[in-house]
Amino acid sequence: MTAPDLAIAGAYDLPAFTRLLREGVAPGGKPVPTMHEVARSDSRFYTDQEIAALQGYLAARAQR
Repeated sequence: MTAPDLAIAGAYDLPAFTRLLREGVAPGGKPVPTMHEVARSDSRFYTDQEIAALQGYLAARAQR
């Protein structure tokens, strides 16, 4: 598996990033097969606060 470009993930707003992690769906409703599997197995356990912190980190990193 190839790691995603973190700058792309950092461009997501919080609702879109939350949907990506919880459902594996990108903005515009496009399914992301790899993220769908991650959402089903791992990221569904993240709290809202953890998702917000991760999104904030990625957004700050993308702005560098």
